[in-house]
Amino acid sequence: MKNINTLPDGLIAYYPLTTSARDDFGEIHGTINNGATIIPQGVKLDGTNDYVDLGTSSKLSLTGVPFSVLLWVKVASNGNYHYIISDVNVSFTQSTVDIYRRNDNKFGFFHGNATLIVLSNITTVVDQWYHLACVRSGGTGSWTLKMYVDGKLQNTSSGASNPSTGGTLCIGRVGSYPPTGFYHGGCTSELSFYNRALTLNEIQEHYVNTRGLYL
Repeated sequence: MKNINTLPDGLIAYYPLTTSARDDFGEIHGTINNGATIIPQGVKLDGTNDYVDLGTSSKLSLTGVPFSVLLWVKVASNGNYHYIISDVNVSFTQSTVDIYRRNDNKFGFFHGNATLIVLSNITTVVDQWYHLACVRSGGTGSWTLKMYVDGKLQNTSSGASNPSTGGTLCIGRVGSYPPTGFYHGGCTSELSFYNRALTLNEIQEHYVNTRGLYL
């Protein structure tokens, strides 16, 4: 587990996920559902119905502001959709943040109604850990999304599509959308949320300082 005092400024929630779903920085604690298992490297999800509910706390509301989400993740299978972090609403039309693995095995990151989206260049290898950093900068009517994998910039996407308030923020399922869930099968760990756009140097430092647990 990373020492909170060495994490970048702007931290608003931090989930090591190695002993519980507790927020080790504040009080936005998660709730484990349907048998998701805490292991030494993070929360293990079965891809069927396991997930962690982070609720709808206003302290984690990222609508209309720059932010960064950092985490470690691995997938247990390829060729299907895994929603890793999501607050999609019940009608699957709006969200503030969505980080997922697509059926072409690339990571994706979008907000709003998915008209502004950025994808990874890499494709996932089953049971291999990846460090993801998803960063949004800009302001109303002019946003930029960036995705980094293992400390390397993958792609950048800019546009006018504004983020909107989504539903329940979840680890391992597609927010509040009820029909499918698109559950993530694999593990997630060392999840942190920031209220600003982290720099490349900060992201690389986080990757270097945490990779000993996963690589």
